[in-house]
Amino acid sequence: MHTSTLKNLLEAGAHLGHRKEKVNPQLKSIIMGERGAIHLINLEQTIPVLRRALILISDIIAIGGDILIVGSKGRLADILDREADKMGQPYCAPKWAGGLITNWNKFEIILKRQKTQRKKRKGALGLRNCRRVPDLIVIMNGETSRIGWAVKEANSCSIPVVAIADTNVHVGGFHYRIPSNDDSRSIAALHLKLVKEAVQNGLRRRVTQL
Repeated sequence: MHTSTLKNLLEAGAHLGHRKEKVNPQLKSIIMGERGAIHLINLEQTIPVLRRALILISDIIAIGGDILIVGSKGRLADILDREADKMGQPYCAPKWAGGLITNWNKFEIILKRQKTQRKKRKGALGLRNCRRVPDLIVIMNGETSRIGWAVKEANSCSIPVVAIADTNVHVGGFHYRIPSNDDSRSIAALHLKLVKEAVQNGLRRRVTQL
């Protein structure tokens, strides 16, 4: 996985961080240098965390669990919509659905009601595959100012959080912080492809265990 994935990450621009003035000082250890005004992410630190996160996703799916994919950037919503649908996993974008985790009983009633209605809110379409409280949250854009409530709800219920997080992102609340650019469409597509492959691997393992 290491060589091919590193090459793909580089080609997609995963190493391109934010401008130097926006960097989170706590994340200097993942920065390997600068290119003009932006920081460059050390992808050698990305690979091990990414590998562990993908194994966790596969393991959860293999035992019949569910993941919830969360995105906070509207311009990437079409990629998330397409890839998450292929996985058959629920997703929430571009805004967090408050209470999805901490108030699931009430939220489940709302989802069932929406399934019977002809007109559904666009933001709710991604949750149509949501069967229960997820076993893992996968955050595609780790900007805590936008997805902070998702992290707080997951943390309060001891649900692990995987996050793709750029150099401007705070690390609090993430169990698996994957250092990577989280802005471009190409990197979003690559990360979702890797998540999809992990889900598919888990589904194959689930079948063989039956």
